Amino acid sequence: MTNKNQHFIFVDQWIDDSLGTLPREALLNSFQQALIAVWCRAQQTLGQITLLAVGDRVAYLAQESFPWLSSVQVETSGIMLKVVPKELSDLDQSNLLDGLRFLLGEFLSVLHELTAGVISAQLKAAVLKSTTHPMKASSVETMQGKSALDKRART
Repeated sequence: MTNKNQHFIFVDQWIDDSLGTLPREALLNSFQQALIAVWCRAQQTLGQITLLAVGDRVAYLAQESFPWLSSVQVETSGIMLKVVPKELSDLDQSNLLDGLRFLLGEFLSVLHELTAGVISAQLKAAVLKSTTHPMKASSVETMQGKSALDKRART
């Protein structure tokens, strides 16, 4: 499994476990909170300029595949979902979810590649802490920490 797939699988699991069938506005808000949480955690490790560049790249890629995300803005406080209520009501639920999934999954993937996975567990924990979630955020850090230690022991 590639690292990119790993992050999208994580996002899918987070959606299934935490978001269920939320209304559009609540879904958008949950993703906004997750994006901000990842941004804040990544900012502890990466510089502001690097994080802005990552955010711009992720937003650009998301907008290519999901034109309705053209209103997404990258600011010093994070990737901001600036969706007009009219646009939101015109979107079908699956297109909305696919676009948001891509945005968060790609953000996690790019940050993973940039940091060689060093902060991936903490970024995922930040996503889990951003919503009420049955899986404890610390369990993700523990599971991924074990995995990293196993890899180091093999090399």
